[in-house]
Amino acid sequence: MSSIKLYSNVNFAGEPVTVTVDTPDLAALSKVAKSLIVVGDPWIAYAEKDFEGGYRLYKAGGDYSTLDDFANTISSLRQVKGGLGSPSIVLTDGVSYKGTPLFLTEATPKLSPHGMEKKAASLKVPKGAWQLFAEDDYKGANVAVLAGDHLDNLQSIGWFQKICSLEPYE
Repeated sequence: MSSIKLYSNVNFAGEPVTVTVDTPDLAALSKVAKSLIVVGDPWIAYAEKDFEGGYRLYKAGGDYSTLDDFANTISSLRQVKGGLGSPSIVLTDGVSYKGTPLFLTEATPKLSPHGMEKKAASLKVPKGAWQLFAEDDYKGANVAVLAGDHLDNLQSIGWFQKICSLEPYE
């Protein structure tokens, strides 16, 4: 079973709090983690509740004895179910997955050659974790989407017809 253990002090000191499911609001535990350990699948930690705000990816085996600029910041957590291997994403230019689909398995610095720049209206993520960007070459505003996400209207996350580039986490 995958989990993430949050510690209130650096170097894994203090009583750990173990999280095993996506948690949109860490409530009283919010913004106290100074170190962490990941077991199994990677996790994305968000600075705000409900998986909002800045985010960081944490993997098993990483050295997170101190969280540096993300210490005292984590407010919500999502597991990348199935890990980061063999990433895939399907963008569709119509809501509810209607219209022309674009299936991708690798980083794409520009969607314009695929005819999908600022046209994606819905998406599905079969595997992995992806960062979507509002500008070419992985620049500008960004958001993470994870394995199992089925967004039939990207307006729900404020990304309707905004994606210009995207890349999977490795």
